[in-house]
Amino acid sequence: MKTLKHHAKRLRAGHYEYRGFKVVCAGYYHPEHKVAWEAIDENGNGFAHSFSLKNTKKLIDIEIDGYEND
Repeated sequence: MKTLKHHAKRLRAGHYEYRGFKVVCAGYYHPEHKVAWEAIDENGNGFAHSFSLKNTKKLIDIEIDGYEND
């Protein structure tokens, strides 16, 4: 099965668009010492939360396709 490569388009610092969803940097999470990322759907609800942009993109792929695009 051929996998498609999707790329995140940078809108501005900490704000990206990936496959129709806005991906934003939610801020620094001090207890983990990491930056948190969140995907926002068309209704303004956050649904994919992760500590890296790459993992947030994987969660979006799973939501849309039902599997990961590597």
